[in-house]
Amino acid sequence: MFSATSLTYSCTRFLDQSLRIALLFAIAVTLPRSSHGDQIELKQCSDHQDTREIEVKSADIKDLEVGKTFHVDVTVQSKKEFNSNPELKLDIFMSNKAKIPCVFGFGSCTYKLCGGTSAMEKLLSSPWDGKCPIKAQEYKKKVSFHLPHLVKPFIGDGRLHLRGEMMDGGKLVACQEFDVQVKM
Repeated sequence: MFSATSLTYSCTRFLDQSLRIALLFAIAVTLPRSSHGDQIELKQCSDHQDTREIEVKSADIKDLEVGKTFHVDVTVQSKKEFNSNPELKLDIFMSNKAKIPCVFGFGSCTYKLCGGTSAMEKLLSSPWDGKCPIKAQEYKKKVSFHLPHLVKPFIGDGRLHLRGEMMDGGKLVACQEFDVQVKM
């Protein structure tokens, strides 16, 4: 029997999965390559070639396929301390150039990297306990999540273009973009 409780539970599970997927994309902004066989060509944003205050040391993503559990392992080197309300602005575009909107923390969103209150902000900032300053040091993150079939309508044919801009005190400190293929 269908009930409001089961609908609420289903929606909560879907939103939780959406937040996890958004984490993948937020982390993936810095991924230089994929270990499932596809090379990801990471590029500095063409309009911001000189913003390199964060460097990717290594990154791997495995099994990026709808209906499977994917794994992300990334190491990032912060070259300076960030203490002025750092944020990550993430834009995700489908192959038809349509921008995926920010819905419940999934899609093209802006995330506070210190003092954030959403589940995604807390997850993204967990390596430094969500508190500023973000020290100039190496950070590592490993995550594994199931990519549910429910995302298919939201990612088109699976070919996505991602652009991530990190701001600190209103100043752009990093900008990277790349294309990724989610296996359908």
